[in-house]
Amino acid sequence: MVDHLADIPGELRYLALRLEIAAELEYAAERTIRLAAIKSRLNSLLCSLQEEIGHMPRDRIKALLRLHEDEKLKPYLCPSGKLTIGVGRNLEDLGISKQESGYLLTNDIIRVEGELDRALPFWRTLSEVRRAVIADMCFNIGLPKLLSFRKMLAALQQDRYEQAADEMKDSKWHSDVRTRAERLIKMMRTDQWPPEILPTGR
Repeated sequence: MVDHLADIPGELRYLALRLEIAAELEYAAERTIRLAAIKSRLNSLLCSLQEEIGHMPRDRIKALLRLHEDEKLKPYLCPSGKLTIGVGRNLEDLGISKQESGYLLTNDIIRVEGELDRALPFWRTLSEVRRAVIADMCFNIGLPKLLSFRKMLAALQQDRYEQAADEMKDSKWHSDVRTRAERLIKMMRTDQWPPEILPTGR
């Protein structure tokens, strides 16, 4: 690259050399980009090929497994004596994943909110924290037992939160789940989230 510049005066030779180096670098960069694009495309094609080779018709497999396993929405003992649910999910050995647990929790919260909307429409007028208290109690003891807290619910409808908290404390539920109950009672009194569930620094 340098020999053909030997007859050019010094300063011009230096400038020409810099321009040639820049051109070579630009060409190299373009090649690198092209090679990266080609590599990405080849990887994509390879993944597609692997999916085609290993592809199984999941709808048919689901139907086959349901045929053999049946589908039960409550826990049962399989022929091997293992606690099972759904389509052959072995709860004793496999349990459920964190993702599945989160899915179930979300569905349960939606169910609880629907029950409260139908039975206690006023609960939507409460603050976010106090709505959470009522939802937590409903989740814990079920709607029928929650409805037995008549004095607490009456106090809530009149914005008497201290009285509502007192009624929560004066209950068998408080004795049964003391730590949980004390936390919810404090939330009812203060209208504040417990620090244990807040992001660090809040």
